[in-house]
Amino acid sequence: MPKHAIRCSMKPLAHAIGLVLMVAALPVAATPTYVITDLNTVPGGISSGAAINNAGQVAGYSCLNVDNIHTALWQPNGAMLDLGTLPGGGNSFAYAINNAGQVVG
Repeated sequence: MPKHAIRCSMKPLAHAIGLVLMVAALPVAATPTYVITDLNTVPGGISSGAAINNAGQVAGYSCLNVDNIHTALWQPNGAMLDLGTLPGGGNSFAYAINNAGQVVG
């Protein structure tokens, strides 16, 4: 077999090895870590989080009973705040929270 035939057949292998080494040298992204947190609720009620901000505050709602649904704000320490309703309103819901802790619903 001529020498140039061996060199030509080795070229794709050399390229493949080089590619593998380049890919192996790329930085590996850290695996994200998630934590599931029980948001608690009022006794006998149901609650749901709708949004979370960078500080870990969660905005959503908590059902006091069938006829009373109030906006709720959970703090990273686990404390739940009942934000109530607007005057004259029976129910309220939170749909978003910004990084300043302002809730909208």
